[in-house]
Amino acid sequence: MQDLICLNSLKKSKHNTSEKSTNEADKVRKCLHMQKDVIKGILNFYTKSESKLLKHYEPKKALSELSVKHVPSPFLQVTASPYLSSKITITSKIGGLEKSQEIKKPQKPVKNPEKNLEKNSVSIFKNRTRLSTSHVELKILKPQKPFDLWKYHNKINLDAKVFIIKGKYPDLRTALVRRGWVENPNIESIFYDLKWSRSARVPININDWQVYNHFPRNLQLTAKWNLCKNLNKQLQKPGGKSSLYFFPRCFKLNDRGFQRFNEYFKINYATSMVKEAANDMGKYHYEKVAASVQISKRWIGKLKYGIDEEEYGIVLNNDWRILSTVDQRMIGLYYAKCYKEENLHEAVLETNRDLRGFDPQYYINGSKNIWIIKPGHKSRGRDISIHTCIRDIYDYTNSSDLCVVQKYIENPLLINSKKFDIRQWVLVSSSEPLTIWIFKECYLRFTINDYTLSELSDVYAHLTNNSISKKSKEFHKAEIQGCMWSLGAFKEYLISEFEHDVWNSRIFPDIKHIVKRSLISVGNLGRKNSFELFGYDLMVDNNLNTWLIEINSSPAMDYSTSITESLVKRVMEDIVKVVVDYSTDNNANTGSFELIYTGKTRKKYSD
Repeated sequence: MQDLICLNSLKKSKHNTSEKSTNEADKVRKCLHMQKDVIKGILNFYTKSESKLLKHYEPKKALSELSVKHVPSPFLQVTASPYLSSKITITSKIGGLEKSQEIKKPQKPVKNPEKNLEKNSVSIFKNRTRLSTSHVELKILKPQKPFDLWKYHNKINLDAKVFIIKGKYPDLRTALVRRGWVENPNIESIFYDLKWSRSARVPININDWQVYNHFPRNLQLTAKWNLCKNLNKQLQKPGGKSSLYFFPRCFKLNDRGFQRFNEYFKINYATSMVKEAANDMGKYHYEKVAASVQISKRWIGKLKYGIDEEEYGIVLNNDWRILSTVDQRMIGLYYAKCYKEENLHEAVLETNRDLRGFDPQYYINGSKNIWIIKPGHKSRGRDISIHTCIRDIYDYTNSSDLCVVQKYIENPLLINSKKFDIRQWVLVSSSEPLTIWIFKECYLRFTINDYTLSELSDVYAHLTNNSISKKSKEFHKAEIQGCMWSLGAFKEYLISEFEHDVWNSRIFPDIKHIVKRSLISVGNLGRKNSFELFGYDLMVDNNLNTWLIEINSSPAMDYSTSITESLVKRVMEDIVKVVVDYSTDNNANTGSFELIYTGKTRKKYSD
């Protein structure tokens, strides 16, 4: 525009200028056209040689609108958005064009035309001089990624972080917004930096840089048959590292798994009889007790010299015929009285003592041989069943091979005659290196009815799931309000009952050990930019040993009671502290999460 003003002014003042001034004006006009041609050449040069100018790429200087404007001196700026731009600065004088290091094309000097012009012309040429000696900055544009285009069209700052929450997690949303994050309300959108979803499956169209709250291989922990498979691989680990010390024996009920379970069911049936006979010899037939002692001795030898995955060869056919028959007259046809000349009671006591010393699950096995069947892909206690007869177990699971059968803990620690479990939150913030955080607090879930082994079908006496307890008519009248306890109440009970801090000295260290062993058993969980919150369900027996029951993905985070409401608010805030704050600052406060392990996992694994 200033160029046109200068040329028009020259025409209007023709009669006041000398012939020499007119010649000088023609030279200025040529200089202006030359500058215009050079600028066009620069633009053409960039479009043909874009890769050579990438070194001027400045990703942090994204611009918000298309404009051509003059800035002081004057300053010409050509920009467009939502793009990233490269910058070329051109300094020019009346006599020529002086460019930056990238482009140099000197011009011949031209004498200043101001000297011989009249006053009006002089003022015009002074403006022209300021223009010609100005800096011309060209920001040559490169298209941004689609995410930035989306931000531009939704009027979101390009530097802002975007999150998607699929489900009702108000505390998580509040924590992210407080940190300046922006929510994308379209839960199916592909534009986000972080996404939280209840679905445990990682989206197919996710990018490597996007953060998701699940790992691709989380089912290796949260699917009951996979957890069983992975922990059974640790049966032979020496030095107390075997999974038998923290995970009740478990079998997947496919063809091979049922065969193994069938053998161990018979073994446990015999050892249970030995335990009862040690207290009351007259409860069972003489020959049945003798057969149980023989089976138990073979099993003790297996335990003493190392457990393998095969239980075959422990129970002979004649042994099981004697144990399983209900017709006492038939026993003599199957078995010779090998203990006729011996003291059977002493043999029972000695065998029972050896079982206690060598079997890490001696106490939880009890004397009733009780087993619990769980569907492998269901949660909240659905379709769980408890049995003592192998035929009932077979009939119950015959229609599906996705069930697991697990040894029922027959001697749980009871509070007010109620059975309970512990819900412990665990956060894995990285799969490689495996980084495990444990929430320093937990809560207890109680059954509605008193614990008893005489009514195995009473779910209100055996299952602690809150979703089951709420269905009972006695839920609002329960002795323990909401069927839940806080950690503080549990600590007080333990101190009053055992006269020392059992939680910090024994139970919580055992929980940390169980968490580490279970996660390490899976190997690499996959995907770098994933994290996951797991809900561990654990039980304590009456000898204060802690046992892993199962691991849940996307654990319930609703406000079922005042206890869970306060804990959920804290855990959601602290998840953001670990995932968002700690990831960028190792000194950031992590709230109630304690780092318990960081290190490598097995690189080779099989699903």
